[in-house]
Amino acid sequence: MIAAYVRYRSGMDEITATQGALRETMENERQRLVNARQLREFLRKQLDAGITPDHYRIDFLQNGAAAVIAALGAIADKFDHTYPMDKVTALDLIDILNTTKARIMARAQAVQGE
Repeated sequence: MIAAYVRYRSGMDEITATQGALRETMENERQRLVNARQLREFLRKQLDAGITPDHYRIDFLQNGAAAVIAALGAIADKFDHTYPMDKVTALDLIDILNTTKARIMARAQAVQGE
């Protein structure tokens, strides 16, 4: 009986420790999001002031934009090849970006609500 209680208690301690670790991880994730938001705002203010920050997030943005442009180019090429009687325009690509933005924002809001 005592051995069973010790195993039970030990299991409860593991559960408590796991729950604590999960809470800490979620708190760290929230803090990372707060830090990212503050850094993003700081960089935006610098850019608005005409200052180009020397920061890894600027590289991230530039490289991300280049990757998105390359992907859009591939999508446009495929469309133009598949439908030779039609032609993708810059406005079509902007529609793709706007739709993507709306989906990302909806997903972000859903995750925040979880």
